[in-house]
This record gives sequence, C-alpha cells and structure tokens, in this order.
Amino acid sequence: MNEQMPKELSKSTRVMILSIVLLLIAATLVVKFVILPPSALSGSRSAQETLDTYLTEGMPVMVYFYSDSCSSCREMEAVIEEVYPPFTATVALIEVNVYDEKNMDLIEKTGVQITPTTLFIDKTGRRLLVPEKMSAEELRTQLSDLAGDQP
Repeated sequence: MNEQMPKELSKSTRVMILSIVLLLIAATLVVKFVILPPSALSGSRSAQETLDTYLTEGMPVMVYFYSDSCSSCREMEAVIEEVYPPFTATVALIEVNVYDEKNMDLIEKTGVQITPTTLFIDKTGRRLLVPEKMSAEELRTQLSDLAGDQP
C-alpha cells in the first residue's frame, strides 16, 4: 500500500482560504446586524423580552396575538399591512404566535384567550386590550393615539 503524504499548502493558498473565511464571517454579520430588520432578529427572543426592551426605551407598542389557523387573524394581518407602515418609526409592532412556547409568559400575563387580539401600550404604560378583529379605521385611530398623532 503506497500512501502519499498530503502536500503542505503554500502560503498564498492559506492566505486565500483565510481571506474567504473572514469574508464569509463579515457577510454573515452584515446580514444579521445591518440588512435584516430588528423584527427578524427577535426570533431567538421571547415576545416578553422584546416587549420589555421597547418599553424600557419608552416606545409605544402594538402587540398582535395570532394563530396560523385563524381566518380572522389573516384578515387582521391584511389590515395591519395596510395601516401600520407609516407608524414603523413611532410605534413598535410585536407579532405573537400564540402556539409558540417561548411566548407563553406574555400570553399568560396579558390573559389573551382568543385570536386575533391586539394589545396597545402607550409611552406611560397604559394598556388597551382589543380581543377582536379591527377595521382599518379603528387600527389607524389606535396607532395615531400611540404615536401622538405623528405617524
């Protein structure tokens, strides 16, 4: 059996491999911390942790509780997609899947029992829980109140 010993990589090949690895790491960090929106990063955090962060920052929050199997939730999501975009800088949105185990703490604390349910929390901590689908006008009014009439 004639085994050949692997040849040692040249210095330029090692530098090139190291450069590629560093470039891949840098690209991953750019995507994670620069390109992806904050909501995409909250995947590893619980809804309660995300809510606590926004409240600590003094930002008003809309917490939307939903389930994937709820037809009224899909209708409410269409309303949110229509109404919410102008408020992204002034009101934080947290979407909470009620069947995701990491969200159970917040679900229990708020007493949410049906979907869709929307919780509005202003800068002072005042809360309004709306346990039903909302119209675009109703949602716009609530978001305007939270934003201080400045979307």
